[in-house]
Amino acid sequence: MLSNYRLHLSVLDVLDLHDRFRVDRFQAEINYRGGAGTTDYAILAYTDIEIGFEQQPLVIALTAELEKDAAGTRWAFSGSIAHPITVDQIMQDLAALFGAGDSPAENPYHLPEFIANTQLNYLGLSFAVVSGAAGEQDYTFTLGLSLPVEGQDVLLEMYAHYQKQGAAYGWTSPAP
Repeated sequence: MLSNYRLHLSVLDVLDLHDRFRVDRFQAEINYRGGAGTTDYAILAYTDIEIGFEQQPLVIALTAELEKDAAGTRWAFSGSIAHPITVDQIMQDLAALFGAGDSPAENPYHLPEFIANTQLNYLGLSFAVVSGAAGEQDYTFTLGLSLPVEGQDVLLEMYAHYQKQGAAYGWTSPAP
């Protein structure tokens, strides 16, 4: 009788839609432990999704987890961008994506220069939910920008963490 096992799965070149939306890899791992009246398992899956803009492909890393043991069930999800990108690059790529020319002009939407040159350094969202006696929920949001001000980059970082445990709620917003 099989009481413990681990299965790992990797799939490459999962999906490619006209070089505009690509899932290059998908990986999953399943861990199972059973016997003596208990059954525990954990599933972890992760992938990188590439939105194939002309100038700067946007890569989003995603992770999902599910874990069940005697104490309850926990599931979590997180996602983040894989590299920095400027607002102007995003707007140029959107113009190219929606047919505003093969090589759109710089700043095609006439954004003020300080907005066009603002760089999105990181963006992340994660949440976790635990069911059972503890009944918890955790949500975290992170954002990092580089704002060009008078020839210098000013870093703006936001971090917010919301938590619920039982009937109690909590909110923190310290530096990451």
